[in-house]
Amino acid sequence: MDKTLNKKVVVISVIAVVALVIGISLAIFIVRRTGNEHAFTSANLTLNFGDGSAIIRNTGIEPIYEDEVKSLATTKEFTIQNTSNKTLYVTLSLEEITAQSELKSELFHWDLYETTSGSETLVDSGNFNVGSETTLDMINDITFNANQTKNYKLYVWLEETLEDQNALQGLSFSSRIVAKGYLKPLQYRDNSGANAPKLADGMIPVVYDETSGNWEVADKFEEWYNYDKQWWANAVTIRDCQKQGDINQDGVIDQTDMNIISQHEVGLECGNFDYCDEEVMLERGDITGDGVADSEDVLWIGRAIEGLETPYPLCNPKEPMNRADYENAEAGTPISMEDINSMWVWIPRYKYRIPSSIGVGTSTPPQIDVVFESGTNTTGSTLSSCSITSTSCYYTHPAFRDGSSVYKTTAYDQGGWDEELEGIWVGKFETSGSASTPTIKPDVTSLRNQTISAQFDTSLKFAGGTRNTSNGEVTFSGNSTYGLTSSTDTHMMKNTEWGAVAYLSQSKYGKMGNPNYSGTNKEIYINNSGNTSNNNTYTGRSGGGPGGSTPINGTYTNQTSTTQYTTYGFYTYDDYLLNYNTNTKGEKVEGKGIGASTTGTIYGIYDMSGGTEEHTMGNWSGTVGSSGFTTSNFPGGSNGSKYYEKYTGTSSYKITSDKSIKGDATYETMSWYSDNASFPFASSPWSSRGGYYYTSSYAGAFFSLNNSGASYSGYGFRVALIP
Repeated sequence: MDKTLNKKVVVISVIAVVALVIGISLAIFIVRRTGNEHAFTSANLTLNFGDGSAIIRNTGIEPIYEDEVKSLATTKEFTIQNTSNKTLYVTLSLEEITAQSELKSELFHWDLYETTSGSETLVDSGNFNVGSETTLDMINDITFNANQTKNYKLYVWLEETLEDQNALQGLSFSSRIVAKGYLKPLQYRDNSGANAPKLADGMIPVVYDETSGNWEVADKFEEWYNYDKQWWANAVTIRDCQKQGDINQDGVIDQTDMNIISQHEVGLECGNFDYCDEEVMLERGDITGDGVADSEDVLWIGRAIEGLETPYPLCNPKEPMNRADYENAEAGTPISMEDINSMWVWIPRYKYRIPSSIGVGTSTPPQIDVVFESGTNTTGSTLSSCSITSTSCYYTHPAFRDGSSVYKTTAYDQGGWDEELEGIWVGKFETSGSASTPTIKPDVTSLRNQTISAQFDTSLKFAGGTRNTSNGEVTFSGNSTYGLTSSTDTHMMKNTEWGAVAYLSQSKYGKMGNPNYSGTNKEIYINNSGNTSNNNTYTGRSGGGPGGSTPINGTYTNQTSTTQYTTYGFYTYDDYLLNYNTNTKGEKVEGKGIGASTTGTIYGIYDMSGGTEEHTMGNWSGTVGSSGFTTSNFPGGSNGSKYYEKYTGTSSYKITSDKSIKGDATYETMSWYSDNASFPFASSPWSSRGGYYYTSSYAGAFFSLNNSGASYSGYGFRVALIP
């Protein structure tokens, strides 16, 4: 189609306004965050604009294509200098945003680049989908050493959609660029060099309290992750609920509240309590929304108290907190597992080097050298100079790369996303729940019996995504069930994303580097929960050892069976030994449950070995098999996409270096820990990872196999999230 479609004449004017406020020394005011002080300074920052102005203004809008941004977008070049002898942490924002509502959308973009010696490196990007807000935070905590200067270039542009955009003609936009410096970061950073987690709207950072056994709201300004300690960053989403039923507002929903409604319904004298007011009674007691608080509402409150399902999403009766309560809660507030509907773990961008045993099966694989990269900077070697068999070079992992521009022959043939990423969020457990309302939680049965296309479509639902069944286009509208917005992408895990987790686990930042494990126990323990009659498996369970080393008679001394699994597994994700062949917790045995995580701590990712065998979006040459896809509705198209890897070459189940993608944990780590190693091919075109609960020693994070993509009771899947 002609690229000139919908092009408009644009007039760009820039008004010269100075945007700095001169302060005093290093403390013009104090910003308080949950007890932490962050001194703000502008006196020691110099912000210079090439044209003398801090304001961008467009008096006309012209849609452009992404490949035209560098030449046609509105730009602003500026320099920031730290003139003090102290390290400052600088935030950059756009303030005083003035734009018509039509422009406050995901199609109106900003891209911020750091410029050095004529080259540009993307720092961050986003859009102006800000609603009624007039301020947009572009980036926080840019480190400026004493007397350091950095140069930036900001691009602002409207995306061409090849649809009618005439309604945008004549609209205008203006905003002021503002920089602020702080003596401390606005969010916690560990010393590993890992990128700070990017929380999507709706995500709440959490830490685990060993004493209470609860996940709690994290203090973002204190240590809530530490990759040097194998504490990977964790976050959750919270179900929203009707905060009703607590009529007397005593903090619990109980029989007393039911009695109050019943007495009110029959007209008994109430007294001087606030709930005696009719409006208050309706607000707190009308569960069904039929305009009256009556016996039907009492019924549903009673069911909620008993832990039974109701058609109304009532808050936990014991701790009636909704999503807003948790989002505004103080650090340390416990989060009921009942209120959590998904759990995520942050995998920061990194480059890696495998020092030996590439493509060679070994029961004692080496530690993978991992170096975290800052922002979206790519410091690893190019693929042409760092082949899949090389042991000497560092390569930026493809899960974080822009696969539309970094490839061998065609876009995405080496994996990647459609932009450079600072990191990805990965489901902490195998997916559970239902096809309509999936969850990611421990101690529940995995979601199974779906074709790969159904699993893919289910994974989109966390962020309200849908796949066009005609052309495969994926779009997101947000999902209030989880609080995630349309700016978030959730999708079924790819092989390269699986590899990013597996490699980090095999590094000093994962279980390989955890000093609490040695020898064969460096391998991730198997999830050995399963029932051969229906392949029911439970998320987060552990056999207490690597696959092949977990006989029943070695765990339960009063049992003689040498079988390697039970219906419920041996241990829970939080280290409790289950009473034999029951789902009831017994004594706590430190390290036996958390040993099944990628870190050997509770902060890692579970079910990477055993449980269900996990379908991934690794595909042979666009072959649909029994997946439920068609060649026309592959996610993003059958010629390659950010949503799947398309493997080509000689069709065979054998793994070879020429077919594999560097970083996908197939050829490079083939048969590590004696894990099974097979590749998708023409008649079995889809990949699966991790192995089953009964796969014994062949299961593991480096397990790979092929399948048709059909629905089967033993196949599950995992979800990745791009904030």
